[in-house]
Amino acid sequence: MIGLAGFGAASILGGSASSFEIFVAARVAQGLFAALLAPAALSLLSVTFTEPSERAKAFGIFSALGGAGGAIGLLLGGMLTEWASWRWVMYVNVAFAAPALIGALLLLAKPVITKKPKLDIPGIVVVSAALFAIVYGFAHVESTSWTDPVALGSMIVGAVLLVVFVWLQSKVAHPLLPLRLVLDRTRGGSLAAVFVIGMGMFSIFLFLTYYFAASLGYSPIKTGLAFLPMVAAVVVSSTTMSLLVLPKVGPKIVVSASFLVAAAGMALLTRLELDSTYAAHIMPGMILLGLGLGGVMTTAFQGRPQACTAMTRASPRR
Repeated sequence: MIGLAGFGAASILGGSASSFEIFVAARVAQGLFAALLAPAALSLLSVTFTEPSERAKAFGIFSALGGAGGAIGLLLGGMLTEWASWRWVMYVNVAFAAPALIGALLLLAKPVITKKPKLDIPGIVVVSAALFAIVYGFAHVESTSWTDPVALGSMIVGAVLLVVFVWLQSKVAHPLLPLRLVLDRTRGGSLAAVFVIGMGMFSIFLFLTYYFAASLGYSPIKTGLAFLPMVAAVVVSSTTMSLLVLPKVGPKIVVSASFLVAAAGMALLTRLELDSTYAAHIMPGMILLGLGLGGVMTTAFQGRPQACTAMTRASPRR
């Protein structure tokens, strides 16, 4: 509930920003409160849906919404930008956060806290600094070069801090990221799959948005509409794979085959030229990419809580 209220308030602040500095501060606040929402959503799913068939259906829907949300956001953002103002791209978040907050107030049970949680403050500081340095380094490369001292130094510092973070997690009593969870084959593989999906999905969103607008001359609305076949493929794959295919062949085959399908879609998109047509050259790759991403997401999201539950049951109680 704090995440929802804070995200909505930060969106209002960003939409009404009178300077670039205020807008950046609002975006930072959005990121902080969104970070509260993401793990809470998965936790609620894992403890609410305990039967295998219901859990598969729930995570399939969650994966479909997660994959489709980014592309639908492009369409909605294009419509708001073209028909209203860029500020409404921020204000519209309130329309989603407010009903969700009301639903949380009415439907979610009050948690029973038996032991006061302890935060791994050193781990939070170190990993935040590491990720910031790595992202800043990559962003700086775009305007300079791979050999630029600032860019190269930032990425090296980030990598060193990640090593320090791993060392800290093996030493502190209450680690931010317990290494036993990452070293578990099922959960570690699921996290790696989600990591790769994030890189591929958001990279293709960014590239194709520029390609549609700058190379093909699409309007913001037409650009958003161009992503809909990929959205449909993600939804179909996420909702059907978990119910029809996963129980029969297992997660290893589903994830491997889905990654291959997504890679085939990426391969098709590497052949784009300035005069490529949407129906013949772009849409087939996007559909394959959506089918592959949907299959990986729904399987990976199910594997993470299941691995945690299995490890909790297997570990001795203190």
